[in-house]
Amino acid sequence: FPVTIGKVTVQELSGGPPAGADLQITLMGDDLAVLNQYGDDIISYLSKQAGVTDAQKSIKTGTSKLAFVPDKDKVATAGLSPDALGIWLRTYASGLTLDSLKFETKDTQDVVFRLNDTVGSPEELGSIAIPTQTGSVPLLSLGSLRLSSNPTIITREAGKRTLTVSAAVSKNYVVTDKNKDLEKFANSLNLPTGYSWKTGGVNEENQKSVNSIFQAMALSFLLILVTMVIEFGSYRQAALVMLTIQLALS
Repeated sequence: FPVTIGKVTVQELSGGPPAGADLQITLMGDDLAVLNQYGDDIISYLSKQAGVTDAQKSIKTGTSKLAFVPDKDKVATAGLSPDALGIWLRTYASGLTLDSLKFETKDTQDVVFRLNDTVGSPEELGSIAIPTQTGSVPLLSLGSLRLSSNPTIITREAGKRTLTVSAAVSKNYVVTDKNKDLEKFANSLNLPTGYSWKTGGVNEENQKSVNSIFQAMALSFLLILVTMVIEFGSYRQAALVMLTIQLALS
C-alpha cells in the first residue's frame, strides 16, 4: 500500500525583493486553541477557492504533550480555583521558584519549592495528591488527562499570540481579488472580543508601496512650491501657478 511520508510544494522563483505570500492573514488573540480553530476555518475556505493553492498555518505540530482537563464542577466542589490547581501541577512538574540567594562567591542560587526530588513519570500523574479544604484528593478526581499536540513555536505581537495563514495564487487569477474575498470571509467569522485579524504578504507590501508614493508626491509638491517661491519672490505668484495644475490634469 502507498504510504504518505511528506508533502511537496513547488514554487516559482521570482526576481526582486521578497514580498511574502500572495495571500496572508494573521489572527491575534490570547487563546492559541481559539486561534487554531479559526485558522482551520480559513484554510478550509481557501482550499475550496479556485486558483488558491498551498494553504497552510504558521504553527506546526510538534511533539505530543500530556494535558490535564479540569472538570469545573468538581474543582468548584473541592473548593479550588483553576489558578490554584495550576500552581500545584506546576510545583509537581517543575517546582515553584520562591526566591534567589546570592553567595559570597557572587553566585546566585534559586530557592525552588518541589513536592519531591525525583521527576515523576506520566503514570504517576493521576495519583498526585491535591490539597483541598476537606483534605487531599487524587488529581483524576478533579478532571481527566489527554494526549494532545504541542506547537513547535508560538509567536506574539503586541503581547498577544498570533497565528498566520498563507496561500499562493495561480497565474490566471488576480491576487487583489482573492485578497478582497479573503477579507470578506475574515469579517464573516465574527471573532470574539479581544481577537482580531490583519492581512499581510503581497497585500501589505502593495499598501506600503502606495503609501510611500503618496508621501513622495506630497514631498515633491512641497519642494516645487518652495522652489517657485524662491524663484518668483512671491507666495501669490507661486500659488497661482500651482493652481493651474488641476486644469493641466483635466
